[in-house]
Amino acid sequence: ARDLLARVAVAEPRTVIDLGCGPGNSTRLLHERWPAAAVTGLDSSVDMIAAARADQPDGSWQLGDIARIHLSVVPEESFRIAVWSVAEVVEI
Repeated sequence: ARDLLARVAVAEPRTVIDLGCGPGNSTRLLHERWPAAAVTGLDSSVDMIAAARADQPDGSWQLGDIARIHLSVVPEESFRIAVWSVAEVVEI
């Protein structure tokens, strides 16, 4: 996962979303890769969001369905990078 993130050419995104973040493992890597970015973890499971919040209480966590979320969760701000399963990283 770290190798994949290291290949992303975006140097300093302001906003990153981890789609299907689960317990926040990938989200932690995103914070490490881009410490100045506002990183949000999104998952449809109440249990996964609860685990992420318990492990990383200062993180930004959203409960929601990827199929129904608008990538402008933060008012007037869209996400620059979207990540899911750390198998795909897309600059948007």
